[in-house]
Amino acid sequence: MADYEASPQIDESEMVPRISPQYAKRRIKTRCSVCVIILIALFIVLFLKNYQYIGSRGGIDASLRPSQKTCGNIYSIENKIYGCCEIVDETDHTFILPLHRVVKRNPEGTNCPTYNRLIYNYIEYIETFPTYFNVRHNITEPCNINNITLPLGEKHCPSTYTMVLAYGNKYESPYSDFIICGMAVIIFLCIMTL
Repeated sequence: MADYEASPQIDESEMVPRISPQYAKRRIKTRCSVCVIILIALFIVLFLKNYQYIGSRGGIDASLRPSQKTCGNIYSIENKIYGCCEIVDETDHTFILPLHRVVKRNPEGTNCPTYNRLIYNYIEYIETFPTYFNVRHNITEPCNINNITLPLGEKHCPSTYTMVLAYGNKYESPYSDFIICGMAVIIFLCIMTL
């Protein structure tokens, strides 16, 4: 053991990397900038998700804000707009379809979707996200709407309002709210690490 030399003593303060105050300030500014950019992106996503715009592309009077557009003030024969599209469900309740999705282009409303078309679109929607809707094809009591069978249990039949709402939201992913919550958590964690 005499062959081994004594190792020199190392001061622990020398092992800790020293960070200059300017570097620390730049690092905090960078993190703050990233958090601000993420926050702006979150607000843009929320704004675009909730903003329903009827553009001039659809032939609707662009001088009105979307919140002012109603079935009564969009009538325009020059632009071939004859009001709102309506559907009637199996219980004879009338539902008006959202203006930002479709407007009646002739007096008969032949371009408007039918109630059965909404049901079939909703079936495609729930089959796109089977784990979210818990889709099962071997159900003892299936959901039947207007003599159309949906791959859901009878207790989980969607209302006509739910189908119209999904149509109005362009059958968006049901996970989009989870994504937004995840972004908010990321922003919170960024702020907490400052």
